[in-house]
Formats: sequence, structure tokens, C-alpha cells
Amino acid sequence: MKSMSLNSSHPPYLSFYHWLMTFRHQDNAIGDLARDAETDDYEFPKEAKSREEIYNYLVHKNASGNCLHTFDISWKTYIRDGGA
Repeated sequence: MKSMSLNSSHPPYLSFYHWLMTFRHQDNAIGDLARDAETDDYEFPKEAKSREEIYNYLVHKNASGNCLHTFDISWKTYIRDGGA
């Protein structure tokens, strides 16, 4: 797995989905997660306010363990950046 370079200069008012979209052009695991969320545009919980809501959505979509791990890292960084 490639290392994830997370730039923490994003505005805190972004939803997790919109925050995640800022990484969609990165060639790493978070970029993969962002592109997957973008592809699933109609169903991804774009305005979710809780980690559990997005996590449950990913589990419902049969996300891999690597995907769930990437989401956990991403969520922690999003919170650190002032999200939610």
C-alpha cells in the first residue's frame, strides 16, 4: 500500500464527502477511496455527520478491510482538520 499524504489545509466546514473529494487525484489509498465515493455519487452519504453512518454504509457495500482501514485513517484526519 502506498503511503498517504494528507494535506491538512482544508476548510473545516466541508462535509466528510467534500473533504474526501479534495484527495481524488492522489495516487494512494485515500485517493482510491475518494474516487470510489465519487463513482457511487448517488448513494454515498454526502452529508453524513457521524463516522458510524459512513462506516455502516461502507460495510453495507461490502467494502474490503483495506477500504475500512483507509476510511478510519481518513476520518481521524478529517476530525483533526476540524471536520464534523
